[in-house]
Amino acid sequence: MTPSTEIPSHENPAYMEKSRMLMTERDAQIFGKGRAFATRTDQGWLPPSAKDVDAVLAEPAKETEA
Repeated sequence: MTPSTEIPSHENPAYMEKSRMLMTERDAQIFGKGRAFATRTDQGWLPPSAKDVDAVLAEPAKETEA
């Protein structure tokens, strides 16, 4: 087939079905633990780990200047 006689992707039922399947799999991978968790991850924020908390608690207290 030459490019001028090919079926456009959006009109090809096999292509559309495969695309839907891949998008569903992708969504399951990204949002598998819940949309709220994925949203926080996408924004670059995660709750501190126990190691992070221990490191902060081990630092000497800093005095703030008034």
